[in-house]
Amino acid sequence: MDGSGGARTAWLYQPWNKNSTGIDQGNYGYPLTNPEVYRQEVHLFVQAGVSVGTHAIGDRAIDWVVDTYAAELKEKPASGLRLSIIHANIPTDHAIATMAALEKKYDAGYPEVEPGFTWWIGDTYAGNFGPAGGLTLNAQPVGMAPTQDGGGYWIAAADGGIFSFGAPFYGSLGGTTISSPIRTMSASLDGKGYYLMGNDGALYAFGDAPYLGRVVP
Repeated sequence: MDGSGGARTAWLYQPWNKNSTGIDQGNYGYPLTNPEVYRQEVHLFVQAGVSVGTHAIGDRAIDWVVDTYAAELKEKPASGLRLSIIHANIPTDHAIATMAALEKKYDAGYPEVEPGFTWWIGDTYAGNFGPAGGLTLNAQPVGMAPTQDGGGYWIAAADGGIFSFGAPFYGSLGGTTISSPIRTMSASLDGKGYYLMGNDGALYAFGDAPYLGRVVP
C-alpha cells in the first residue's frame, strides 16, 4: 500500500520528520498503488476466498487497509481468511480498534510485526517518525472533536495547539499570541475544518469552517 519508514515514503496524515526534530515539509509519503484500485483488488481476492497481506507502514496507509478489510468482510462475511497488515508500524487508535474487531469477529486483520527488524532499523525510525511520542505538552488539553466518520479526532490545548489522530490537520494557534486561553473546540458540519473558542469569546476558524464573527464580553 505504501513505501518505507527509512526513505520517508510511507503514507502519513502528517508530514514526515527528518533528523528527529526537523519537518520534511510537504512530504506525507504516498500510496504505491491507486487506493481505489487497491480496494477493487482486495474485493476480488476476498470474493474468491483468498487471503491477503498488505504492506502498510504509515498511519494513513494502515487506516486505508483495515477499513478496506472491514468493508469487504461486512459485504461478504468469511471467517479464517486471516487478512493481515505487514509491518503496521504506526497504527492509529482507529486502526488498532478495527484490527481487534476484525480478529474477534472474522479471524482477520492481523498485524505482522517484526521486533527484530524494528530493532535493526530503530535509529532511522526514531529520526523519521520524530519525537512526538515523548512530547511534553506546553498547555493542558481542553477539548476534543471527532471526525465526521468517527475514524479520527482532534485534541485542542489551552494555548491553541492542535493534535491530530487519524484526522487531517487544518492548522493551529500553537506558537502564536492569543488574547486568552482556548476553552473548547468543535468540528465544522462537514468535518473539513474546526473551531477554537477562547475564554474571552474569541473564535478561530480552520479548514473550511466559516468565520462569522465573535462574542465580545
